[in-house]
Amino acid sequence: STVPVVIGAIEVSTGRYRVVAELDFHVHHAVFVDNDSILLNHIRGGMGMWRMGMDGRALGTLRPADAHGATCHQSVTANGIWYETINWNATPRTWLGRVDLKTGAWQEFAVPQPGYVHVGHDPAGKAAFYEIDGSSHDLVRVHEPFDDQRRRFETLCTLEPYPPHTGGQRYHAHPFLGPAGDWVYHTSVVRGVSQVAAVELEAGA
Repeated sequence: STVPVVIGAIEVSTGRYRVVAELDFHVHHAVFVDNDSILLNHIRGGMGMWRMGMDGRALGTLRPADAHGATCHQSVTANGIWYETINWNATPRTWLGRVDLKTGAWQEFAVPQPGYVHVGHDPAGKAAFYEIDGSSHDLVRVHEPFDDQRRRFETLCTLEPYPPHTGGQRYHAHPFLGPAGDWVYHTSVVRGVSQVAAVELEAGA
């Protein structure tokens, strides 16, 4: 809450830079929601996600903290904003969910494995998957995520552990689905070096 941040925008066609907002607390993961607003990670004093207009106006917090915890990372898609929450004192401590931008409502389901989670990115917002660093370091796909009877967790691959000297912060997998929907691209540590990798999804799965 003491690290100041400047949110800036660059017009790619001209290279023109302008300051959108200056904040007196730390935020990161600034991503466009649409042409007029961006989504920011962290609120003053803790985790959370909120929306800011390109004119610098605060447009409100999305998915406020509750018993499931506070949002930690998020992914803006054509089918709402996918995210995970963390409550370090609860079991289960991590939930994945999706916010409907039109209504502000959200749906969530619990992640069964204990560990540190990063939500995956599917531009269409239809596929649900995540990275988890726990008893093992895995990429996981979730089938039928919002159907309590049919939900199924599929481990796509097991990755090498994070190098111990980093605490993982430079080696998160940040998985995302490719445009054809058949490969999940991610960062993978190979012999101690962070590299781009991919895992193929089973056809028709």
